[in-house]
Amino acid sequence: MDLLHAIGWLGQGAYFVRSLLQWLMSEKLRRSTIPAGFWLLSVLGALALLSYAALRHDAVIILGQAVNLAIYLRNLHLESRPQAALSTSSLRLALGGLALSFLLLCLLSLKLDHSPWMLVGWAGQLIFLTRFPLQWWRAERSGKVDLPATFWWISLLGSTLLLLYATWRHDWVIVSGQAVGLLAYGRNLVLLHRSHVEVVETGSARL
Repeated sequence: MDLLHAIGWLGQGAYFVRSLLQWLMSEKLRRSTIPAGFWLLSVLGALALLSYAALRHDAVIILGQAVNLAIYLRNLHLESRPQAALSTSSLRLALGGLALSFLLLCLLSLKLDHSPWMLVGWAGQLIFLTRFPLQWWRAERSGKVDLPATFWWISLLGSTLLLLYATWRHDWVIVSGQAVGLLAYGRNLVLLHRSHVEVVETGSARL
């Protein structure tokens, strides 16, 4: 295995351990939850995959990992200091900057490569990227870091498109990560639905 793929597999390994810990903890508690170390593993995975994508000149993955890295670091900060939430205007400015950066990189990439698969990749990345800004917005507003059902639905759709894109590029590092992710996203949706049903049934029993 060469250095390039070693870096890529390191990143996917960190993401896999992150997802596995989150999955096991959620199964134990019978609800979707975030375990200790989730965001640290996320930072490690993003740094490695950002380096991997840069070496492969893959703008789609570069942008996704760069945005995610910034939000992972912010979530780490919010976990330790929930009172340090941004003002609404600052948050809107930050999200607007992310959206503009995405648009510019997307246009540049499509200008260089007219393949329809690039559109699939950018569509998947756009959908996939919105999950963490939405989670970030929610965390800033509430001062609490969590992963709502919307996060998992967006993850499921975006990951499916990125899986197709990565298969077209024969990038098995990214393919493996998206394939494993699909299982975790689907299971979290099942757990969220189950916990919602249990809350409703408990409330009905009390009545």
